[in-house]
Amino acid sequence: MEHELSQYAADVVARRGVREEWLRRAFENPQQVQREAADPAMVHHPRRIGEAQGRVWCVLYNETVSLVRIVSVFFDRRMHEGQVMKLRCDLQLGAAYVTLDEAPVAESEQVRPDMVLDLDGRNRVVGIEIPNVRCTFPQADVKRLELELA
Repeated sequence: MEHELSQYAADVVARRGVREEWLRRAFENPQQVQREAADPAMVHHPRRIGEAQGRVWCVLYNETVSLVRIVSVFFDRRMHEGQVMKLRCDLQLGAAYVTLDEAPVAESEQVRPDMVLDLDGRNRVVGIEIPNVRCTFPQADVKRLELELA
């Protein structure tokens, strides 16, 4: 979607050394969409940025004008809770993927026939893939998940 930055938003981006990619990622692929209660034309697009220590970058824009105008950008401290681990299972393929960090994957390394590690640019593990859980763990019920917190 085509957009322009207000002078204020451009100043914030320059002052904080924010990468254009972070702005694009939050704008085009937010983790959620929030509307201002006082002004529904104003839309918040928050996105957790792994390269920014997992902080949430928020883009606030006015969607009612012909060229979308980003009026503010900021790290939303209210949404900072550290990294969120995610488990995604493909029931048809019987594959499982654990996301440890939202950082972009720089390379993947197959450490065993049944396990692939995704690494970021600093060689940290950011994801673990088990391509065929059903073969690796034939007794596993991939439709059931238990979470244990210690």
